[in-house]
Amino acid sequence: MYSPETYKMRFVDKKIEEYMTIAKAIYISGPKWVGKTTSAERYCIEKNGSKVCFDDSENGYEVKSLAKIDPALVLEGPLPRLIDEWQECPAIWDKIRTNADNRTGLGLYALSGSFVDYDKYEHSGAGRIEDVKMDSMTLFETGDSSGSISLSNLFDLSKNNKKFAPISTGTVSLSDLIRYMVRGGWPGCMNLTADQASLLTKDYLSKVDKDVLELLNKRSKRNTEKMVATLEALAEFDNSYVLYSNILTAINNSLEVSITKNTLYDYLDAFEKLQIIVDQKPLIPKIEQSRNVFKSAKHRFTDSSLICAALNISRAALLEDSKLRVKLFDSLVFHDLRVYTETVNNGEIYHYADNYGLTIDNIIIDETKKLGAFMTVLDTSEKAMNLAAEKLLRFKTTYSGTAYEPVCMGIISGLSNAAYQREDGIFVVPLTALKP
Repeated sequence: MYSPETYKMRFVDKKIEEYMTIAKAIYISGPKWVGKTTSAERYCIEKNGSKVCFDDSENGYEVKSLAKIDPALVLEGPLPRLIDEWQECPAIWDKIRTNADNRTGLGLYALSGSFVDYDKYEHSGAGRIEDVKMDSMTLFETGDSSGSISLSNLFDLSKNNKKFAPISTGTVSLSDLIRYMVRGGWPGCMNLTADQASLLTKDYLSKVDKDVLELLNKRSKRNTEKMVATLEALAEFDNSYVLYSNILTAINNSLEVSITKNTLYDYLDAFEKLQIIVDQKPLIPKIEQSRNVFKSAKHRFTDSSLICAALNISRAALLEDSKLRVKLFDSLVFHDLRVYTETVNNGEIYHYADNYGLTIDNIIIDETKKLGAFMTVLDTSEKAMNLAAEKLLRFKTTYSGTAYEPVCMGIISGLSNAAYQREDGIFVVPLTALKP
C-alpha cells in the first residue's frame, strides 16, 4: 500500500507519468513483488484518482462478483483509476479497450497485475493500452549506490573525447555485496537481513507453479518437481553459452523421469511471461566477422536473489565460495545495467561471444545507436582488471572502423574504492557508485 512517508522513488515513476499523458490506459507489467501496485497507486492518488482491487484482500470477493455481472461497473470511479490484479477478471481488458474508444481524455486507467497472456484476448490493446515494464529495484533505487557516476555521462565523455577525473567512491565491503546479491531488489526485503530475505525469495519461487499452470492453460501434465529442476538448471547456466540440449541433460540428470524438449520450451515460455527470466540477446554484427559470432541468447534471471533461491545459496555459502560470488555479482551487474539502459536511457543491452574465445559480458547500445562494451570484475586485483581490459581492447580492435566499434569501454567492479579512467581509456566504476 502506498505511503508518501515511506515510498522510495522508482525509475518507472517517470515512465508512468509519461505514458499516462500519451495513452488512454497503461498496463504495468513485471515480476510479482516488484512494487507495481504501489507505484500505480502513488500516481493515481496524487492525481486524485481511485483504486479497485481484485485480489483476496479488502473487498476482492465483492469486486469479482460485481465484475462478473458487468465489468463496466468496476471501472466507475474518479479518474485515473487503478485496476489492481485485473487478471482475476480477464473481461476487464477488453472492456477498458472499449472504454478507451468511447471516452475522451488520456490517462484514464492504470492496470497492474502479475502477467498478461495476450493470446487469451480478442484484442492486444495496441494503441489504447500501453505496456510499462517494471523491474526489481537497482542499487541506486535502494540507496545502496551513491550514484556518483552516471552511465550516460560515461558515453558522453567518450563521444566528446573528454577525460574523466578520478574520484574516491568509498570502501565497499564483500559482506555488503553478498547481502545485495541474496536480498535482491524486492521492496519488501529492504529492511530484512540477507537470511530473512532468502526465506521470502524461496517462498516466492515455490509458488510459481500455480502461475505456470495457468499460463500453460493446464494443457499438459506439468508438475512441481520438473519445474523446480528446470529452474535449478537455468540458475546453474545463468550467463552461460549453452544449447537447449545441455539444459535438458542437466534437468534429466536430476530427475528420476525425463522431460521432453517441448516441456522445456513450455517452461521457458512461462518463465519469460512471468518475467522470472529474460533473454540477453547476442550482438550479431552485420558485417563479415558476424559469421564467427555466437547467435544464442543467454537466459538470465531477472534478479540475483532468484538464482540464490533456485540453487539454495545462502549468505554463508557465498562467503566461502569465490566462484559463486563471481556468478552472483555478474547477475547483480546485469540487472542494474539492464534497468539503467532499457528503462531509463531507452537503450538496449546484449552480450557478445565469438569462436575465437572473445566474450564481452554486456554490450550497451544507447538511444543514439552508439555502442559501449562493459566487463564485470568482482576481484579488483591487477590481473583481473588487465584480463578484462584485454578483452575490451580486442573487441575494439576487431570492430575498429565499423559501426560496432565501441565509443565507450568500462569495467564494472565490485570492491573498488574509486572510479577512474585507465591509460588505455577504459573506465573503472564500482557498481555501488553507478546510476543511469
